[in-house]
Amino acid sequence: MSGDIISRTLSTSTKLSSEKRFEYYNTGDDGATVIFNYGGTPDIGQSFTIGNVGANKDFTLFKIRVKLCREIDTDSVLVNFSIKNVDGSGLPVGANLSTGSINIDDLPYSDEGLEAIWFNIFMTSCSLFSSTKYALLAMYEGTGVPKWNIDPSSPTYTGGNYLYPNPFTGAWTNGLGSDMMFEVWGIPAIPFTMSFTGTGTINFL
Repeated sequence: MSGDIISRTLSTSTKLSSEKRFEYYNTGDDGATVIFNYGGTPDIGQSFTIGNVGANKDFTLFKIRVKLCREIDTDSVLVNFSIKNVDGSGLPVGANLSTGSINIDDLPYSDEGLEAIWFNIFMTSCSLFSSTKYALLAMYEGTGVPKWNIDPSSPTYTGGNYLYPNPFTGAWTNGLGSDMMFEVWGIPAIPFTMSFTGTGTINFL
């Protein structure tokens, strides 16, 4: 800062931000559905809307949490997750906004999902916006039977739903009546304000 300053009043207001859970559906699971791989594209997902159950604010994506297990305890594959925009019908479109992965070696064995546990998947950074719907998608690389826990009997999440594609055409469908177990975590925006009163010149270098 430099310049001929006669008088000044500077004020700043900042809030240190840490990771925070924004959107989620994390109770009521009574099953687990297999994560497949249809020709190298995701085959299962969950749509969600920022602000449906969490804070309705813009934020920078940091990680997701999902409840996972595997059907065969000798499986060793990589499970990839991605987040995409959705179209007017709530179906995934466009390029990935963010990606992340987890090695299935870390997943517990559970045929029906009863032994599934929550895992952090750290995602590449992107901005997610208030009142906006997105799709969280999953696929795997290799051979194995990873599973993602689901509530197929009495789901209560109203900001989205289970998603699945046609294995032949790849066209996505809203699986009404089911919801996956998920949490979306991010870094809230840091508010910053500055005011100046007086005369003179301030140069920010």
